[in-house]
Amino acid sequence: MRINGLEIDINNIEKEDMPNEQFEDIFVFCGPEVVLKLLSEFGGCTIKVPRNGFKKIERKMILKEFDNTAIGIQRLARKYKTTEQNIRNILSRSRVTFPSEGQRQLFSPEEFMEREKDGTDN
Repeated sequence: MRINGLEIDINNIEKEDMPNEQFEDIFVFCGPEVVLKLLSEFGGCTIKVPRNGFKKIERKMILKEFDNTAIGIQRLARKYKTTEQNIRNILSRSRVTFPSEGQRQLFSPEEFMEREKDGTDN
């Protein structure tokens, strides 16, 4: 592998060759390829690793799995080890309509709008 004009044999790199403890940990957990890419592409930069770096991915999964029911909110809260209120907040920020606590949704908002347009009650 060629980096900064040096031909580096990736098989000869060891943990002890790393510049600091953080890179030793990255070497152990991610491997020498990742370490070399980080050192060559981000040398001199400060990289902040967020404590909850999966927040956007988790939000996307919650939105995809939500089934528009109150019980669905409870299930998602248990699955993602969070509160029902947090699930409701995620849904609200994404402008997803959801039933109130304890309220059962009989049909989807699309069905409701169609019924309103047609003027039918049942």
